[in-house]
Amino acid sequence: MLIYLAIYLENNSLSKIKTFISDPFMLILMDALISVLFIFSMKRIINLLQEEIKLKTQLDYLNQIEELVRTLRLQRHNFNHELQVIYGLLEVEAFREAKEYIKKYLEEIAVTSELIKTDKLEITALLQTKASLAESRKINFKVEVKTSLRDLPLEVRDFNVILGNLIDNAFEAVERLPSDQRKVEVELTKDLMGYVFIVRNYGLPIKQEVIEKIFEPGFSTKGEGRGMGLYSVKKLVQKYNGDIQVKSDANWTIFTVQLPDKIENTRTP
Repeated sequence: MLIYLAIYLENNSLSKIKTFISDPFMLILMDALISVLFIFSMKRIINLLQEEIKLKTQLDYLNQIEELVRTLRLQRHNFNHELQVIYGLLEVEAFREAKEYIKKYLEEIAVTSELIKTDKLEITALLQTKASLAESRKINFKVEVKTSLRDLPLEVRDFNVILGNLIDNAFEAVERLPSDQRKVEVELTKDLMGYVFIVRNYGLPIKQEVIEKIFEPGFSTKGEGRGMGLYSVKKLVQKYNGDIQVKSDANWTIFTVQLPDKIENTRTP
């Protein structure tokens, strides 16, 4: 139809064209055609964006897995070296120094050991990536895994979007604080209602009027072009019939996500 219209306009005089576009029926037809074209174009754009997001998510996941593998390989590679240092300290009876060295080394490997408790490689990889990021930003990042996530009743990709955005938000909240106050804690646990995921960060309290708007699309205290992360978190939590709450006091801001341990039907986000 559009091709026919183009040929008609190409091969007819200006007066005929004026008559054509003044015809109410033709105007309605043109409007309908433009609407259909617009809808088709938007659908195509949305599909392309969704595919791009999917590919980016897969790429992020691969990068996170690579980061985890690198960390595990490095720890294994350094193990003999660490033993030699400890043995050397003990040989010269530097017991205090040996104790401190062992303590520091155990703290380093304890982080990875804690993350592995998720029983989900993809989630462990995400947390390992965030731990590395926290170290580079001099953020005291603590993770407590109190339950296995092997039977988590939602797509791991969606879970990582939820948890990843909450952690990123917490990092941004503390990055301008003095180094001894840059504290972010993550707790993954379970209660009678289902899975509970808590992300807390140290810092000044969030005003109640900000909390009431914090999940609105585009709302941000960090400037233009921000504010979609927490909105996407809320939509995904709702998709799995869950709930998210925010509390903020003089020292800590706490995001708590509650998800049922069994999900029969999901809602379209």
